[in-house]
Amino acid sequence: MAEEGNEEETGESKDEPTLPVRAAPVALPKLKSPPRGSSTADLLSFYLSEVRRYPLLSPEEEKKYAVKYAETGDRESAERLVTSNLRLVIKIAFQYHRQWANVLDLIQE
Repeated sequence: MAEEGNEEETGESKDEPTLPVRAAPVALPKLKSPPRGSSTADLLSFYLSEVRRYPLLSPEEEKKYAVKYAETGDRESAERLVTSNLRLVIKIAFQYHRQWANVLDLIQE
C-alpha cells in the first residue's frame, strides 16, 4: 500500500522504465546589456529581440541534438536545445502572466 501512494506522488510506475536525468547547468550566451533606466516593457522587448537571434530547430535537428546530449553529455548540444527553445519559455510565461506581477521574473524562473 505504501508503494501505491509513492507511485501516485511521483507519477511513476514500476512497469515503466525511467531514464537517468543528467541536469548540468548550461551557460547561456552573453546578451547585450539593456539600456539603463528601462521600464519592464522595454526590458521585455529587448529580451524578445535577443531571443529571436537563435533559430528554431526542425524536429529532426532537435532529435539529433537531444540524442547526442543524452549519449555523450555534449554541452554544445545542450546549449543549442536550450537557446532554440527560449521562445517556448516566453510563451509559457505569458500563459501564467496573470498570476505573476512581472513576466520577466517568471521567465527568469
